[in-house]
Amino acid sequence: MVSRGSRELQALLETLLAGDRPNASSITVLSGMDAEECGLVRDVWGRIPVPSRRQLLAGAAELADDNTGLDFSALARIALGDEDAETRALAVAALWESEDRVVASDLTRLLRDDPSDDVRAAAASGLKGFVLAREFEHFDRRQGDEIVDALRSVASSSTQPGHVRAMAIEALGPRSLPWVRDLIEDAYYSDDRELRLAAVDAMGLSADEEWSEFVIEQLASDDPEFRFHAARACYGIASEGLVDPLSHLLDDDDIEVAQAAVSGLGEIGGEDALEHLREFQRRAPASLQGALDEAIESARSLASLLAAGSGEA
Repeated sequence: MVSRGSRELQALLETLLAGDRPNASSITVLSGMDAEECGLVRDVWGRIPVPSRRQLLAGAAELADDNTGLDFSALARIALGDEDAETRALAVAALWESEDRVVASDLTRLLRDDPSDDVRAAAASGLKGFVLAREFEHFDRRQGDEIVDALRSVASSSTQPGHVRAMAIEALGPRSLPWVRDLIEDAYYSDDRELRLAAVDAMGLSADEEWSEFVIEQLASDDPEFRFHAARACYGIASEGLVDPLSHLLDDDDIEVAQAAVSGLGEIGGEDALEHLREFQRRAPASLQGALDEAIESARSLASLLAAGSGEA
């Protein structure tokens, strides 16, 4: 007897093979597939039109963002072997939350060997979480070191395109090794814009206060993209010394920079950040009120925790 799930999967595959666009609810049948279901998808995958494969992966990723209970990792792993580079890149992006060692191996292979620059860049970005897990000893040490070595090779290679190197540098940010710091600093002073932006991102991912002076320098940049990346870097470093310089961006002409400053102050928290946010709330545009409410609540909670900790001491 054919199960309801199998019938729904067959119907979805027929829709895809015909080049038609499935509705969102039908895509959920691809979540949490077992080995038999993966086999059915793999058997027909190459016959599904390329645009349909791309749309399917993009749609699955969007659904997973909205519903954490959905798991399309099996689908994405099938698509990692696709002949179409854009489809492979979409598959990599769909695996960004994975903690699976097999996925880590797949992404490392793509980083080293994929002929597409964009896929290698996506793979480097996708390995970021595994680097962080290795840093905190939450991932296999040997495999984690292999990932770090692969990223180092790409980040240091003069033959790799700038955006691929940039993603590798950013992904290495969480790893607290002397050569990683040197790599980030070299990128910061590079003539390549993408490498400089990646260096700022890596500083944030390092959560190291020693990068604060570099981040403060970029908070005052004439370039809004650098101000935006510096504001985001403040989230990770979360130093109280960043509160005042970050608060200067609340009135930034670029709304994305202003929103990043709001979120950053909320992440750093404490009484000073809370004071800046409350004062800004009186003049903030309506488009930032929702983000402000969240940031104020976050800053207030962190301020309460700090006060409680101080009282216990």
